Amino acid sequence: MLRKKPAGALVSATAHKVEREHRVLAALSTHTHLPVPRALALCADPAVLGTAFYLMTFVAGRIEHDPALPGAAPPRRARCWADAVRTLAALHAVDPAAVGLEAFGRPAGFYPRQVATWKTIGAAQAAARDADTGEPVGALPRFDDMVAFFEDRRRQPPDRNGLVHGDYKIDNLVFDEREPRVVGILELVHPTPPQPPSPFTWRGSFHEKDFECKMVC
Repeated sequence: MLRKKPAGALVSATAHKVEREHRVLAALSTHTHLPVPRALALCADPAVLGTAFYLMTFVAGRIEHDPALPGAAPPRRARCWADAVRTLAALHAVDPAAVGLEAFGRPAGFYPRQVATWKTIGAAQAAARDADTGEPVGALPRFDDMVAFFEDRRRQPPDRNGLVHGDYKIDNLVFDEREPRVVGILELVHPTPPQPPSPFTWRGSFHEKDFECKMVC
């Protein structure tokens, strides 16, 4: 399987860091028993395909796109999500130094960096123009309030060193065809230390009804 950056100009310079993703996949597939594809090769030369890309092994299984898993009976749905949590806990249990990632990322300041990234991306997205009207899209409702809340250092947990996924949601997991078991973790888009609790909170938010509306409003 080939994974590459999108073509064209990116809204955020921090997005789609496939070089970082390849490095983490190579470390985890070599030194752990986590269900991740095996990294095969990285090409950072944009002259080949237009962007950096890497090759990884194919993981056979099912990818669900609805976190409610409407096609599964309640017991199976519960077991799928339980294994997703177990897999996430296993990722958080990895010692970066034990897998050769001791110098990967910065060991402190996770939340201030995240907030700064949100602000940069938010400003860029607000300035983007609607394809039909040509008008700026504008800021998300209550975006400044959300940023102010998370910028308050009193609300930020202390740094904890570990690896986080960055976008741990149901459609970034591959489930076994027959069993409610995770057989693949995909799109380690921001595998960054520290703060393992943050992706667990993000994962849990998908249990909220009308999730997309509540995240905006």
